[in-house]
Amino acid sequence: MKTIGTLFIFALTLASALRAELKLPAIISDHMVLQQKQPNPLWGWDTPGTKITVTFAGDQQTAIAGTDGKWSVKLAALPANAAPGTITVKGTTTRIIQDVLVGEVWMCSGQSNMQFKLSNDWNGDLEAANGNRPQIRLISVPMVGTQEPQNDFKGTWQTATPATARKFSAIGFLYGRYLHEVLGTKLPGHRPEDTGPNRFVLGIDQHCGVVVETNVASIVPIHFLRGPDDAQRRSRVRVRS
Repeated sequence: MKTIGTLFIFALTLASALRAELKLPAIISDHMVLQQKQPNPLWGWDTPGTKITVTFAGDQQTAIAGTDGKWSVKLAALPANAAPGTITVKGTTTRIIQDVLVGEVWMCSGQSNMQFKLSNDWNGDLEAANGNRPQIRLISVPMVGTQEPQNDFKGTWQTATPATARKFSAIGFLYGRYLHEVLGTKLPGHRPEDTGPNRFVLGIDQHCGVVVETNVASIVPIHFLRGPDDAQRRSRVRVRS
């Protein structure tokens, strides 16, 4: 019994040590954009009971990691700002998120219409050559078939350059560029992929799960770009044969 008890205590200690690290979801990372003029939730995971301090643009918010390790805070609303800022998150470790902008955040959802890359458009090379627009950012949620809600995904924010723009959603990039020129503020594109017909919010929920249900929906509640169906897309976009 003594040996079993020793092993049990060791296992608990080891499990605790493995969790003793601050973790952030993919969408909270370098080059991200916060929605202007509204509070923005940030969240992550750490050792249960750990105090978390989040600082950005003079605003400081704190939270305590729950029994499941999850924590969340809400940053104060800010106006659009072209000057990149830094988000500092302190817990058991410290994470620094670089090159953060405040502007317009749109969520683009669709099927093949949103997956259609700029490089596949008839004029894609010319459009990409004019793609040096570092204030336009995109993060893409990969298609992952699952019936269970997910709390994270694999992806990174990318700034628009002639090289990266080629891989952007054609609709997302061109629409984003137009709005950026008209509004003169930061406009990232957040592009979840949808695997089913006419499943706008449901499709987003399938791939982001808990992220969308509890957090992302609070970041981007009013801006959605839903692409036309495939027949409409073919009539509007010329594709290289």
